[in-house]
Formats: sequence, C-alpha cells, structure tokens
Amino acid sequence: CDKCVPVCPNDANFTFTPAAKSLPIVKAVRTETGWIWREDGVIPITQKHQIANFADFCNECGNCDIFCPEDGGPYVLKPRFFGSEADWRRFAGHDGFFVRRDAMLGRIDGRTYRLAVAGVEQEFEGDGFRVRFAPDRPEAASVLAAADGVADIDLTVALLMDLIRRGVLDPGRVNPVGVLAGTTP
Repeated sequence: CDKCVPVCPNDANFTFTPAAKSLPIVKAVRTETGWIWREDGVIPITQKHQIANFADFCNECGNCDIFCPEDGGPYVLKPRFFGSEADWRRFAGHDGFFVRRDAMLGRIDGRTYRLAVAGVEQEFEGDGFRVRFAPDRPEAASVLAAADGVADIDLTVALLMDLIRRGVLDPGRVNPVGVLAGTTP
C-alpha cells in the first residue's frame, strides 16, 4: 500500500521492483566423491513491487510501523540497505545489504555473504565456502573452496541477493542505493 513511504520523516523507505520470476532452490551437498547439486523446488516471486529501508536515513522512530496495516514496519521486516561498506560492517547486529554495481555484501539471519558479478558469471561466498556460477544455470556451479565442516551450500541465497541487487539498481527507478551506485541520476 506504500503508506510507510510518505510517513517516514527521513525519507528512509523506498520502493523497488525486482524482475518477477520464480527462483530455483538450488543446493549442493558434499559427498565422498565431490559435490552434488540438486534443485529442491522454486520460490515464486509474486509481489513485483517491494519496499525497502535505507538504514543511513532511518532513525528507527517507528512511524512507518504505526502506519503499516500489516504486522511490522519496513525498518523491522523489509530489506535494509547501507550507504557504505563501513556502515554495513559497523551495524553488524542488523541484517542488511551494501550494494555496488559489481558486488553486494549481505547479512541474512546473522550470516554474511558476498556476491561479485563479472560479466555473465558470479562468485558467491559465505562462511567457509566460495562458488562460481552463471545465474541462468545455477545447477552447474563450481565449488572453488569449501572448509572441511561445510556439508552443504545453498545457492538460493545468491540468486535472491542478485534479484534484489538488480531491482534496486534499476536505472529507471530512483532510490538512495541506485544513486550511490551511480545507476540512477
């Protein structure tokens, strides 16, 4: 309903539109002979219009939460974006993202991830692993490194991060993330 966007006194809430599609749930499982990739269904992306929060502007006053007809305002439940890598690191207790054109740092449920984009290939790394893949063929990903204790790798997180990255960097939409990354005027 976007009620939270105009009621924010600091303009911290904004909208973005990720490409509507279904994301495959792609996981790798370590076996004695190597890694086996499998697809465990799909995540349908049914809501094209998304709301996000720019953490650098948000003072967590709760005004958006008061006006939200749902349970939980954007500063609590929606993707949170930081304006610099330093801010993303400084607020390690908050899940969220720092986005550049060619890379993205993410913290989801307290776990940190890095997604680097180079042409048609991407590198994704998290706690104890690093993989390379093409977004249109995630089941063909290559495990570049994995610590001994890593038994499985969920590539779905990388696909979701890339969907969000592309949505906030859309040159046809103005938001603080796109402006800082230089994709919007």
